[in-house]
Amino acid sequence: MKMYLIGAAALSTTVTMATAEIEFVANFSQGYNEGFATALMASDYDADGTATDYSGNARLSHSHSTQLNGSNMDITMRVDTIGGVSFRESVMSWEQTQYSWDGTEFQVGSLQFDFGNYFLGQYGIGSQNGIDVGSEWEDQDGTTAVTYFFADGVSRSYVVDTAPQQIYQAAADLTEFFTVYGLIFDGSYEDDYVHGDAIAIEITETVALVPAPGALALLGLGGLAARRRRG
Repeated sequence: MKMYLIGAAALSTTVTMATAEIEFVANFSQGYNEGFATALMASDYDADGTATDYSGNARLSHSHSTQLNGSNMDITMRVDTIGGVSFRESVMSWEQTQYSWDGTEFQVGSLQFDFGNYFLGQYGIGSQNGIDVGSEWEDQDGTTAVTYFFADGVSRSYVVDTAPQQIYQAAADLTEFFTVYGLIFDGSYEDDYVHGDAIAIEITETVALVPAPGALALLGLGGLAARRRRG
């Protein structure tokens, strides 16, 4: 799972957390991780729920949860198609040809999901409604656990290597979690499954919690008091 570092005091108990708002954006894409060739498919700027297109049509549903486990936090994000169609089928025939921001024409070959509106909120342009982790965080190298769900009840899980993404600390809201994940249509599995045939995807990333400066100071005072008591 992808590892991040955020400044928060480590907890010894397991607690489930959730935020009321998260900006979710789904883009048509030319290929996996080719962000320069994207066009908006659907979005939801309020909370977990249904992402709609420009005409207000329901296109995808999304949800997320966060859970503290000792000194780690698991962040699980899920996207489902509407009506149980495949992700590939969720792209209409007249939408197969799209145009990137610079006017480049491309054929849709994947979808890109922005959890927390990464390309707006992260850089301080517009509102910054990511997943609230309650403290600062920064990227590290790591891995991400991904599960694809298919209409026949079969699921496929794997772990993918992920590189750190740049965070501009002067502009970003570092207490909110932003991430991007792509679903490529022709990515293959055993038994002839491909990414585009899935009807849902679940992504879990893990962040490592570290004490914030204030918490470290409190821990230091606690240790000093303990030493005094022992003395």
